[in-house]
Order: sequence, then C-alpha cells, then structure tokens
Amino acid sequence: MSRSPSQSELIESIYDAGLHPELWSDVVVMLNDFIGSQACGLISKDTVSKSGATHYYCGVDPHYIQLYSETYSQYDPLARLPRVRYRKGPLRKTHPRPCRRMQRGSATSP
Repeated sequence: MSRSPSQSELIESIYDAGLHPELWSDVVVMLNDFIGSQACGLISKDTVSKSGATHYYCGVDPHYIQLYSETYSQYDPLARLPRVRYRKGPLRKTHPRPCRRMQRGSATSP
C-alpha cells in the first residue's frame, strides 16, 4: 500500500502540474490517496451548454465517465451556479456597522 501524500506535497504537485500538464494524471491519483477516496477526477463544466468534460480520473470505469459527460453532466446543479463577477480597481475598506440590536442599545457590554 502506498503512503498518502502530505498536504504540502499535494500542493506542490498541483503547482507543478499547472506548469507541466502531463503531471495531472499523477496529481489526481495523489489527491485520491490524500482524501482517501475510491475515485477522483478533474472535470471542467460549460455553464452555457451544461456539458462536462473529464480530463483526468482514477478509480472509475471509463464507461461511467462517458455516461456522465454525455448525459448526467447537464443535470449537475453545480453547473448552474452564477458566475462570480470581480470588480476592477482597488478594494474599498469598509467599516463594520453595528447590528440593529447594538444600535438600539439592547446589547450588553462585557
């Protein structure tokens, strides 16, 4: 039985795979060992067509990968999440406002 990778080894491997895509297959196996799962995969989702593509995986019969890609990916609720929009420019510092209870004076002081 192989040794489970440490968190830092896994993170380092993810960064390496970002630079060398041929390493992603090994990273998926490491991730699977790290979380103690039976199967693991790296997929991408198209939010417009609702299709999914599995790029790297381990522990799964290829038949089920194909079924997911062709049929079930369109029903995945995570594919329908709204896109996160980032604001351009510097972030504003906001000061927390007291909650209503504190504004009414009903909060107790320590």
